[in-house]
Amino acid sequence: MFMLLAYTGCDRRSEENSGTPQNTGNKELDFLQQNYNRNIKWAMAGDFLYDTSDLFSAAEEVDTGGVWGIKFYLFDPNAIPLVPLFESKVYDGSLEDSEVKSIVVDNETYLWYDSGDYFLGTSGGEEYSYIVDFRKKKVIEGHTIVQDEGDVKLYISPNAEPALREYMISVIREDFPELQTVRKDIKID
Repeated sequence: MFMLLAYTGCDRRSEENSGTPQNTGNKELDFLQQNYNRNIKWAMAGDFLYDTSDLFSAAEEVDTGGVWGIKFYLFDPNAIPLVPLFESKVYDGSLEDSEVKSIVVDNETYLWYDSGDYFLGTSGGEEYSYIVDFRKKKVIEGHTIVQDEGDVKLYISPNAEPALREYMISVIREDFPELQTVRKDIKID
């Protein structure tokens, strides 16, 4: 009963809402931290499954047992007990200085994550991007590499539908007009 009352007081968020770990005062974030996991650092309400009521998407920064990265979730805040409808594996990335927001592509709502320049200080420079498709329970991975010689290459996982692939390319190309796409991911040591 408490969870239902806590949810009914939450504000709706716009589809272009973005957040960072500092999004304090966010009712969705407060709710998930109190009722699921204190390590959730980003949350927002949105229509992430066809014609459902608002669900909560969330992201957690993981740093335990030698595993480090980010994890994505989807919750029905009215469910008792509160368990994720979707929980991803841990992906490369950080919520610090990142962009997380909902996006609409071909009339479908997805979660967009981009690490921005947080990893560009690594040898060569990297940027991680993800599109979370909660309906299909999958994550499309993007990995941008900025090489010493100035080449910028983007790997997109093969599970990306053409519209999502084009969306990711267009967003990354805004920062890197000389971007080239590659079929095999490049690992930086």
